[in-house]
Amino acid sequence: MKNLLTITTFLLFSSFYILSQTPDLFNENTTITWLGMDFSHLKITGDFSQFTGNGTVDEKEIKDKYFPGWNDLFVNEPNKYDIKGMLDKNNISYDINMINEINLMTDISQMRSYNIPGYTSEDIQSFVKQYDLSKVEKKDGIGIVFIAETFNKVNKIAYFHFVALDLKTGNIILQDRLSGSPQGFGIRNYWAGAFYKVIKNIDKKKYKSWEESNL
Repeated sequence: MKNLLTITTFLLFSSFYILSQTPDLFNENTTITWLGMDFSHLKITGDFSQFTGNGTVDEKEIKDKYFPGWNDLFVNEPNKYDIKGMLDKNNISYDINMINEINLMTDISQMRSYNIPGYTSEDIQSFVKQYDLSKVEKKDGIGIVFIAETFNKVNKIAYFHFVALDLKTGNIILQDRLSGSPQGFGIRNYWAGAFYKVIKNIDKKKYKSWEESNL
């Protein structure tokens, strides 16, 4: 198979690259582990108390209640939040403990923002370098994580970075910045609607374009 193409042009609000000489994300036999959603760098904009039946919700409750709740959706509702379908794989392992620990350490004093941070590829690499992969059960293959960038209630948009990393080296194999519009009732379901749409976008469009870049 030809070496994977490395794309080194990065935009402030869009970055996508595939790194060469790494495990093959598109090989059906490659071991894949879902690591979860990293919310430790999430910026929120807008009034998160404006949801019927939720009352006032502050940053601490978002971290303590909703971060683990959103991650649990992938484990408890795998048919809806379909990582297997997203990556066209029959077998996916789930190991979200490391990411859950990282989320618990989130500095909530930095969570609110009026601006979309627009994390660059260098930012994402620095975030991933903080991962202690020794806490992940599988020591080889590929780990998949969504790094949440912003939940913007004013503009009704959420941004995530899809990251595939080599579990042996910690190197990023593929990174892409994606967005989804939230929908649903209550805070949990409202923002879950955004990453549900990102999953469907990858399943229907993005995965194929990534694979074609691998040829």
